[in-house]
Amino acid sequence: MENLSQEIELLSDRFKGVSDDTKDIKQLNSVGLQSVNLLQEKSLETNAALAQIYQTIESLTNSTKNIEQLLESVEGIAEQTNLLALNAAIEAARAGESGRGFAVVAEEIRKLAEQSRVSTVEIGSLVHTIQNQSTLTIVSMQRVQAVSQEQNEAALHTNDAFQNITEATESISSKIAMIQQGMTSIQNHRHEVLKVIENISAVTKEAAASSEEIAAAAGGQVSILEEMNEVTRKLDEITQELDVKLKKYKL
Repeated sequence: MENLSQEIELLSDRFKGVSDDTKDIKQLNSVGLQSVNLLQEKSLETNAALAQIYQTIESLTNSTKNIEQLLESVEGIAEQTNLLALNAAIEAARAGESGRGFAVVAEEIRKLAEQSRVSTVEIGSLVHTIQNQSTLTIVSMQRVQAVSQEQNEAALHTNDAFQNITEATESISSKIAMIQQGMTSIQNHRHEVLKVIENISAVTKEAAASSEEIAAAAGGQVSILEEMNEVTRKLDEITQELDVKLKKYKL
């Protein structure tokens, strides 16, 4: 019985160690859940920021298209102005000396028209560059958005995994608690069984002493026989008690 008691105590210590490990796992799991939730929040914020940037770039692209149309109009006006200035210069030349002032004005107008045309070409080139960069930016953003979406889905799966771990550790903790209760009950029964065995030992010693008295008295002391019967009755009661305790222990 003493060896059994030691083994029970050893098992109790081991289960306590497992219980402590489970608590550590639950704590680490809680930290992991917090990190995953933070990652999900950041992922959602990133997606929202990307969507806003996408709208801004789309608006910028539409604006550049409008600018491009206006530049085409300005370029057309500049070409027409250039032709009008050229015609005015021809007419001024025909007018001779009196048309010289008109010729100077017509030349200045032609120069301004040419400068306007050159400026529209440069602005148009810049607008095309902005449009190309916007297109590349949109493509890059779409890739980043796809990666962010995958990251968010991975975070969701990770969150599910941590939730499953939490449920598993809770189940393990519950079962360990039940086992520890069972071990405590066994320990209590073990003490009761030891007490019963001690009682049996004491009664057995009494029976032995009574037997010696009977042998010494050599024949027929009624009081001694009655005492022997009482001892036998006690021994029977204790034996029955031991049987009940042992059955409980087996259960």
